[in-house]
Amino acid sequence: LTMGTYYVVVEAPFGAPYTVNVTATTPPVTPVAVSGNETCAGAYVIPPTGGVFTGDTSTAIHDYDISMCTGMSKDVAYSLHLDATKRVTIHTDGSSFEPVVALYRDSCGTVIYCSNDFGSGSAHDAALTEDLPAGDWFIVLSGFSTFSTGSYTLDVSVTDPS
Repeated sequence: LTMGTYYVVVEAPFGAPYTVNVTATTPPVTPVAVSGNETCAGAYVIPPTGGVFTGDTSTAIHDYDISMCTGMSKDVAYSLHLDATKRVTIHTDGSSFEPVVALYRDSCGTVIYCSNDFGSGSAHDAALTEDLPAGDWFIVLSGFSTFSTGSYTLDVSVTDPS
């Protein structure tokens, strides 16, 4: 969005208290184009504060089984090192296919957490928020089925837990 005044309209079928949280970043986040992150050994390193990353899984290879969230497609890997417990929020909104994300600890052996967009329509947002202890974490982004590949946006936010 360009600089200016914007309004948020909140509607609900019943009058009830609500809270609206709006976060604006300055300067705006510029997505980082990533390639060559086929496996956890070659995972793209996410900065300690997170970031927004784009890529394409079409030419990747299916390396990791995320069957607990139906991740059965070509995949890419990211790594994140945490020095303390942090709240990590992952979104894939804007991806061109039905994505699945999985979190692994220390290596890409056993899935600790995963999320599937579960047919969320055109948004394709496999969202995941977890408070993660210090250590090395891997994020693997895959697709819902063998034909779920294409361009993706991976948005990773790292904040202090509330």
